[in-house]
Order: sequence, then C-alpha cells, then structure tokens
Amino acid sequence: MSPAMNVSIFRFMVLFILTFWLAQQASSDSFFSDHERGWFWYESPPVEEVPEEELLLPTPPSPPAGQTDTVPLSAAWLREQLPKFRDMAIDQPSAENVAVYLALQKVAMDKSNRFSDAAQLAVMSEPWLDENNTRSIATFGALVMDETAQAGLDEAVKMIADKVGIWFFYESTCPYCVSQAGVLSALAKSHGLKVMAISMDGLPLPGSEFRNFIRDEGHARKLGVTTTPTMMLFQAPSEFAVLSQGLMAGDEIMRRLIWLGHAKGWLTDAQFSRTRPFRKNHGLTEVVGQVDQVDFNNPKKILEWFRLQNNLHSQKQPGR
Repeated sequence: MSPAMNVSIFRFMVLFILTFWLAQQASSDSFFSDHERGWFWYESPPVEEVPEEELLLPTPPSPPAGQTDTVPLSAAWLREQLPKFRDMAIDQPSAENVAVYLALQKVAMDKSNRFSDAAQLAVMSEPWLDENNTRSIATFGALVMDETAQAGLDEAVKMIADKVGIWFFYESTCPYCVSQAGVLSALAKSHGLKVMAISMDGLPLPGSEFRNFIRDEGHARKLGVTTTPTMMLFQAPSEFAVLSQGLMAGDEIMRRLIWLGHAKGWLTDAQFSRTRPFRKNHGLTEVVGQVDQVDFNNPKKILEWFRLQNNLHSQKQPGR
C-alpha cells in the first residue's frame, strides 16, 4: 500500500472519531460551555429530593371504658404524657418536637415552683407540719439539740447502770477483746457501769484492768455465746439481753443501752425522749381518730381531721 493511501485512511479514521464524539456531546451538557463544573465523570449522580414527612405529635391513649379523659396540662396528664413527648423529641429531634417537649417541661417546672411556694405558706400557717420543730435546720440550733441529747444520754446510762451490769466474754488471745476491754473500762469510770469479765479460756486478758475475772463454767454455752468479744446485759436475778457480739465503740454501746433500757422498761418514755437529738411531739403516724369517718373529697374536712389528730397525739407525748 502506497504512503498516500495510508495518509488518506488515517484522515478518514480521525474524521470518523471526531464526528462520533461531537454527536455524543450534542446529547449532553458540553464541557466547553460549562467548564467550571470540572470533569463530568467525577461528579456524583444527582440526589432525588424526597419531601420531608410530617412529624405527628403522639396521641394520648384512650381512657378505659367508664373513665373520662385526663385534663390536659394537669399533673396527671403531664406525668403520663411528658415521657412520650421526651422520647419523640429524642427519636425525631426536629426543632418543633424539641420545643414542644421543652415547653411542656417548663409547665411542669412552673407547677412545681408554685407548689413549693404554697408549701412554705402551709408550713408557716400549720406549725405542726414544720420539720424545723422536730430538728432545727439552723446549725447552732442543731448543736444545742445535740448537746441536750448528750446530757440526757449520759443521765440515762447512769440510771441504767444502777439497775443492770455487763457480762464481758473474752479470750486471752483475742486482740479485739483487748481493745473492747479498754472501752468498757472507760465507760465504767465515766458512767458507773458494772462490768464482770468472763474468760472463755480461763486466762487473764493481757493489759486489761479487769483483774478480777472469772472463768467460764458453762455461762457462754447457756447464753449462746460463740464469738468474742461478746457483751450481755444482766439484771438480777436472771434476765439477760445481748448487747453486742463483736468489737463496738463506746458511743454505740451507750445508744444500745438506751434502746434496750427503754424496751425493757428500765427507762420511761420521758427519759428516753430526752436522749434523742430531736423532738417528737407532733407525729401523725399514730392517728387515734376514725379514718373511715373522714370525707376525703373535702380538703377542709381533711385538714380539720389532721389538726385534731395532731392535738390528740401531742397530748400523749412525754415532756422534754
């Protein structure tokens, strides 16, 4: 084939390719007319716009048959519906859903604030509802009550010490018994407690001031003592009560003495009351009236009934 024919064939092929390319460009946007877009084969395919679905507010459940709908924005309605609006705002956090939940939350907070203000006025008008009369909320007032209670506690322990004694069971190899002996020795000196040390292994307790101990001759078995140190309250001729099994601090021993003393009748109600760092003269847990005679649909009648119970209950409380 001659060189001239080769050139002709080459020109024909170039012309054919150019014609095909121009035809393809005519059916699409031209790069040369919109070259700012860059290379068309790097572009992402267009995203079809989907209309946003309308977000619906939750529909309150239908009430059971025979019941009426809960009043909207009432405490009962908020208690039931607020969690649903919260969950919707979390699952579908559009501006509207979140704003609705925050608005309802603000309604609940406003109701709470109004209730708090009303509670303050109620307490001021009904002193028997004021817990400050039970335990002072002022620091200096609480300290005075603590000091008064401590004085009553010391007095009560000394009164009990005149009626009962402590049996102190120990073993000579028990390190906790050594510490407990020191605590009991201090209480014996400060409050007149009578302590009888009983050795379960027949040996003295190292470093203890209880030199006049006795050996266990069946006392522990009879009283069910299985660990040391153990302390038992004893009242002649034969009454016992477990005070402690295991190491115990002096202030806790005194508190247990008071509780047992009151339970056993060694302390009167008035004496026991003076050992406590608060006043209990207006309790409502032990009502003496007939609750079935109260009209609980009438707030005025309910309040009158509570006032009556408070007055009757206060008259039964021991003096300070």
